[in-house]
Amino acid sequence: MSVKLTRNKKLMAYAAMAAAVPAGKVTGQVIYHDLDPDLIVENSFCYGCTDVEYIDMDMDGSDDFAIVMFYDYGLSGYLPTHSAYLMPLGSNKVAYAIDSSTVWNYDLGGYVLMTENVAQKLSFGDVVDTSYNFSTLNAVVRSYIEGYDEFTSPTFGQWAVNQTAYAGVQLMIDGEPHYGWIKLTHAHPGFDWQLSALEYAYQATAETSLVVGEIPVSCDPPVLSSVITLPGSMKLFFEPEAEASQYKLRYRQAGVFEPWNKMNKPLPVFKLTGLECATTYEFQVGSVCLDDGTPVFGGWSELAYETSGDCRIGSVVDELLLYPVPAGTDLHIESPAVISHLFLYAADGRMISSSAPDANNCTLDVQMLQPGVYLLHLITAEEVLWREFTVE
Repeated sequence: MSVKLTRNKKLMAYAAMAAAVPAGKVTGQVIYHDLDPDLIVENSFCYGCTDVEYIDMDMDGSDDFAIVMFYDYGLSGYLPTHSAYLMPLGSNKVAYAIDSSTVWNYDLGGYVLMTENVAQKLSFGDVVDTSYNFSTLNAVVRSYIEGYDEFTSPTFGQWAVNQTAYAGVQLMIDGEPHYGWIKLTHAHPGFDWQLSALEYAYQATAETSLVVGEIPVSCDPPVLSSVITLPGSMKLFFEPEAEASQYKLRYRQAGVFEPWNKMNKPLPVFKLTGLECATTYEFQVGSVCLDDGTPVFGGWSELAYETSGDCRIGSVVDELLLYPVPAGTDLHIESPAVISHLFLYAADGRMISSSAPDANNCTLDVQMLQPGVYLLHLITAEEVLWREFTVE
């Protein structure tokens, strides 16, 4: 079996309105993901081989669905089968229908009625809601038994060869169902059989229907630009998003599945305090945009990791002295170790100045600085230090 990792995803979001698509009424906020590049599973007459790609719809680090392609002899007495299907993981579900066909069985010497659980094919503008049946069983997109004629070569599934359509799903978040869709293409280029996942979306509000395919508003998460690690804390700087009015961040210690710590900020700068010393943390960030005055959350970015600063007892940082604070015209710096390099940063991460004191004590002229918070980056032979101070 060959198993591939989920590829990077570009996140977007939209609020689907009833007026946009007359097929049904939809309310709530919808999170949309464009798979770039597409997820593709394939098989070229490799008997007993299975190709799998996983989809983590809500970006929580746990896979929710998988697309699968396999080629095998299947049940005893039947010819080899090419099968492409959508596999729900855990308690997640796929909208399904029942497909049946008579299949020749060589062991029995006759035809047998075979039924398959197949994915319900949806079109752009359809509404995913309670009108569909959902199941935790695998749902065939297209299955083809390799026979000799139309009687020994039946097909199952609602996708035709080289067709793109949508599968409806229920994504379980905190035990509640969120309706969604996944756009799939089944193809047969040359001797290959392929199943591709192109994009998907789900309702952020539980038990709320949504329209398939509508994507009117873009709201990407910001991109991390720089990180300042401090003893037991860190400061994260992100590039602003043009359409964002607010930013969200959630973080926790990596590998420890505890509840997230959450922060909301009008600017994409987050200071994480009270962290364990020299410990790796995982975090996700997202943007909030306005759609006709309504806040729309664009979904979480992929997991990222940073390590907090060291908190060694008796280190230079414990004896480093800055005064006066707040500073007016001059900031005096006294260090037990020689300061080889000194950098001054604004609160948004911009470097204002740099110098090489090569001394234990030095004075920084701050009279031209605007009132506010600033950061000092000091390098000694023993440590790399960060200290925060204010100018009045």
